[in-house]
Amino acid sequence: MPTEHQPTFDEFAYENLPEGFSADVTMHTNTVNFINSLGIDEEVRPLVEIVAERRAFDSLQRKESMVPRINESIADVKKSEMVFLSKNEIKEEGRYIPVGGQYFEHKLGLILLHQEVENGNQLGNNFYITRHVLKESPGGNMFSSITFMKFSLIGNSEDGVILITLNQGEKKFPFFKDIKGRFSLKPDFSKVQEIKYVGDKEISQKVKEYIGKRKPDQEILKNIFEMIKQAKEYDEYSF
Repeated sequence: MPTEHQPTFDEFAYENLPEGFSADVTMHTNTVNFINSLGIDEEVRPLVEIVAERRAFDSLQRKESMVPRINESIADVKKSEMVFLSKNEIKEEGRYIPVGGQYFEHKLGLILLHQEVENGNQLGNNFYITRHVLKESPGGNMFSSITFMKFSLIGNSEDGVILITLNQGEKKFPFFKDIKGRFSLKPDFSKVQEIKYVGDKEISQKVKEYIGKRKPDQEILKNIFEMIKQAKEYDEYSF
């Protein structure tokens, strides 16, 4: 089979295919190119081919306007890992790769599922789910709003899936007042508030279903998000 052909993102494998190429092979190549074009860590690139096999980015590849928002979501996951490390919640920063996503509509926004890469060569059991929406400031300017939950498929309680997030405001502005009411001159991510929730056990089952399917129904991703919205809160924070 020829290997020199590198389809562009908008070909989508359905028209004018070179001889010897199937629509499925070309879509896989498109997905590999798409994921590699994102702001992912070098450490996760060996898993791009495997992730691309799932074909969970077909619709997003059609929307070039989504790429900056996807990259902002990836960057938010990286920063969250840095904060968790500063808080001694983890021993080292995890490396994550987006494994699927969908833009639903303006109100719900862009939902992405990110999976940890372990030892540089296998997909792990830890995940982030991020939601990216555009909001309007009082001045009329649009700005990005990203929220997330981190969770694992293992080590959860009998009550359900443990979900963890951070105070996004403090994560963006990690400067805290001293006893005299003066803000610190240096950022201190160790003081960023961490909030935990317990979600339905079905969250794990739905995640397994989503990552276990080829061309997964993106409604599964929406269902996961909706179940997370129903999680029991330990503190006041809206995902």
